[in-house]
Amino acid sequence: MLDPICPAALNADVNSISLRSGVFTTDIDDLLSEIKEGNADSPMLKQLPLAHQLFVGTDGLNSEFDDWLSSARSAILSDILDGLRSIYLDETIPQNIRILYSQTALLLDDLDEQAVRTLMLCHAACSNPTAALRVYNEFYKRLEDNLDAEPAIATQDLAVQIKLSKAENAPKEHKLGLSVLPATARTGTAKIAIMPFEIVGGKNEDPYLPIGVLDHITCHMASFRAPAVISSNSTRRFLGQPPRPADVARELDANYVLTGTIRIDGADAGVSVQLVETQSESVLWAKVSICKTDDLKSLNVPIAEEIARAIVPSVDAEELRHSKSVPAEELEPYHLVLQAKDLVFRLKREDFVKARDLLRRAVENGPQFSPAHALFAEWHSINLWEGWSKNALKDRAALEHHALKAIALSPGDGRVMALWAHNRMMFEREYDSALSTFHDAIELCPNDADTLAWSVPTLANTRNSEAAVRNGEKALALSPYDPFIFRNEHFLGLAHYTNGDFDKSAEYGLSSFRRAPNYQGNIRATIAALCGAGRQAETVYLVEHHNKIAPSFSVAEFKKRHGLRDPEDREVFASRLIAAGLPS
Repeated sequence: MLDPICPAALNADVNSISLRSGVFTTDIDDLLSEIKEGNADSPMLKQLPLAHQLFVGTDGLNSEFDDWLSSARSAILSDILDGLRSIYLDETIPQNIRILYSQTALLLDDLDEQAVRTLMLCHAACSNPTAALRVYNEFYKRLEDNLDAEPAIATQDLAVQIKLSKAENAPKEHKLGLSVLPATARTGTAKIAIMPFEIVGGKNEDPYLPIGVLDHITCHMASFRAPAVISSNSTRRFLGQPPRPADVARELDANYVLTGTIRIDGADAGVSVQLVETQSESVLWAKVSICKTDDLKSLNVPIAEEIARAIVPSVDAEELRHSKSVPAEELEPYHLVLQAKDLVFRLKREDFVKARDLLRRAVENGPQFSPAHALFAEWHSINLWEGWSKNALKDRAALEHHALKAIALSPGDGRVMALWAHNRMMFEREYDSALSTFHDAIELCPNDADTLAWSVPTLANTRNSEAAVRNGEKALALSPYDPFIFRNEHFLGLAHYTNGDFDKSAEYGLSSFRRAPNYQGNIRATIAALCGAGRQAETVYLVEHHNKIAPSFSVAEFKKRHGLRDPEDREVFASRLIAAGLPS
């Protein structure tokens, strides 16, 4: 028979018996209680490094028990680390206890970066910067050896602050802490501060290299109308003394900071770059590039341009997130354009109309802001090509107006030139002048994904298929996480179609369709590619979907305005659409 206490302690049914939670306690429960009390003298606390050996010797009973055992160990270890963290992050607790708890946490998880920073802070606050830097150096080596990585920017900045401090006047915790600036609404153009890069490893015979790289990237960033870049004259004073992102925000009113390290190893150099949001100190983008040391010293590499163009989408995405909580009437043109762009490429009529209203406000408030005119030109282009325009002549005139205005405002921006050339080909069939303009645009911006992508349809439509594939693949490689990747995939699919690789064309077309199922131009190109590959059976769903979203479409009308230059190519394309089931 069961003891009278058992019914209150057990959960029992026909199939199972289990202990009721909260009736019994274990040594682990006692341990967690002592951790949360901050009892540094607890004998049990000294046994914590053995937590990984919980239930040692019980493995191997059966697979189900081993699964439970692994899960139980992980859960207990997580609870222990959470308990330790609640103490070592509490600034009201004496430094010696916080040091003990953060050291114990590192014995359990030697990659716990919060524990590393706390240990550094506490040693520095106890006037022992040498111990703090030793903790940092050991952690840096662990990351490098085990993960081929570096500490977070906040940890690196903390180490720099401690290095710059004097041993007899160790930095106070309120100066070295990890606090962030209060979040504020974004209504002005985002500002980026580019720091002088740090040279590590090897023998740096050129003391001006960090300043040269700084000026080079800053000049490329300055070619954009937004986001704004702070003059290198204001940031070069941080050479050898990289500040915390929060300090950059306070001193330079910057929303973002770009930091970098150049590691010289003989003839080769590695360039590591991080883009950090100054409020949260979170890393938004990072990249490592390898180049020849001599080329880097002569600035004979496209690294500066690549960095400049790569960080803009990351900044734009973050600024879009911030601006969504701000009423449209309080936003300046830069943020209005970001919100409009987000709506445009959803390719939904209701969102598309909202984007038009935002762009109207943007060009009214900022008539000299070229990105607003460039996106408005693109809006009219999509409106025409998707068949949504109620007045094609008026929209084509507006497209031309905004495109030329954008070019006039930014004559060195190859991306705007490429957009204009694309639309001259699409709507005016000016193939030769478009090809000439693309040549000039790519000369200006040879590593810009959008400039390259805009050239692909014209090259494909004029039977320059190999060049189209080459530019399309490079565009995808330069911007693999582009929020508008579906458009670039469609363009590359068209390039492979005209190059005769129908299976590859269909592959890119189907990927684009999964990302943007309402992109009509891509659906038609994918249907034609599948038919060309002898996979007509796979077009059924695409045809049904196309008929649903474009009920008034006819192949005969479409053929008149298709971009393929050769009449025979247009005829074959149209016949494949009809064969698949689109209305003739």
